[in-house]
Amino acid sequence: MKISIPRAAVVVAVLFTPIAGASAQEKQASRQDVVVKEESAGLLAQAKIRPDSAIALAILTVPDGQIVKAEIEMEDGVLLYSFDLKRAGVEGISEVHVDAVTGKVGGVEREEHEHRQEHEDQDQEEDGDGHF
Repeated sequence: MKISIPRAAVVVAVLFTPIAGASAQEKQASRQDVVVKEESAGLLAQAKIRPDSAIALAILTVPDGQIVKAEIEMEDGVLLYSFDLKRAGVEGISEVHVDAVTGKVGGVEREEHEHRQEHEDQDQEEDGDGHF
C-alpha cells in the first residue's frame, strides 16, 4: 500500500517546525551556511516565511542541489525568495522561487550557463553602485 502525502502538508510541516525540532531539510540548509541577500533594505522584515523555512522548501524542491545564491526580492508586486541551486554533474542552475508571504513554491526554472552568465554580469553591475 502506497501512502501519498499532499505537498501542502509537507509545506505546512516545514513552515511550522519549531527550531528545536528542526527538520532534516532545515538542518541540511543550516549546514550550507546560506545568507539571503535583500534586493532592497527591509524586505526580510516584510516576509511572513522565515528564511530557513524558505531554504528548506528550495532544498525539498531540488533535493540534490547546493544553494549558490539566495535573495529576497519584490517581483511584480510579490515578495519572493529566489534560490539558485547547482546540482553535481548537471550543467546550469535550477532557480526556485518561494513566496515569502504564503510559502508557496513557484516552480523550478532551469538556467543554462550562457543565460546564467548574463544574470551574474547584471548582478555585478547592480552591486557596483546600486543602479544600472
